[in-house]
Amino acid sequence: MTPARCLLAALCCAAACCSVHAGRSSISDESDVAEAGDCETELVFDRATARSERPQRDRTLRLACGVGWGIEVEAAHSRQRSGTARGEALGLEVKTDLRERDENQVGWAVAAALGAERRGGSWRRSEYAFEVEATRLLGERWLVEAKLGVARDVRSRRDSTLWGLALEFAVNDDLELVAELEGNDRGRPLAKAGLRWTLWEDVQLKASYGQRSGSRRERETSIGLMIEF
Repeated sequence: MTPARCLLAALCCAAACCSVHAGRSSISDESDVAEAGDCETELVFDRATARSERPQRDRTLRLACGVGWGIEVEAAHSRQRSGTARGEALGLEVKTDLRERDENQVGWAVAAALGAERRGGSWRRSEYAFEVEATRLLGERWLVEAKLGVARDVRSRRDSTLWGLALEFAVNDDLELVAELEGNDRGRPLAKAGLRWTLWEDVQLKASYGQRSGSRRERETSIGLMIEF
């Protein structure tokens, strides 16, 4: 398999099983889990580049809804392209709060995800993951978030540890800035900076830029539009 196809396969797995990293603002809500009947849909365009490799383009459509009992269910479909290589991925995630956060205590949540991919043939289960998330408010405008999880690559039968740190700052009621550091135990971490801009009451624009250190000079850019209903 060529390096471009290897990277494409990795993108498929990431899109299918790591949707726990996407979502709404955390500063203004006591919970990261949607209430029963509340939904959001999001369309995201990603582009990743690395030295001596073709750009990787990814288009993802996700839908998340609260189903009650403190549970949120999310489904995602992604299409990837790298030169002439094509791929698709499906992801399903279930997330629930263990404890809601407030000014005096840490909030806890857990999420489990399953993924499947298709590259020119039939669909195959690709990966599954489990993650624990802790959030803490720092005053009225700051929030810190930490994530730790495990993932299983079905094709290679390899396990990996996932982790992430994020700091969010609310500039005002409509604009939030986000700094993130995420990775696993099999490679260098990815540093990202982004923003969330509320265009209208239920419409939000999100954009981010990420960079991974190393000789390959990996870069990632993302832009998305989310609608709540």
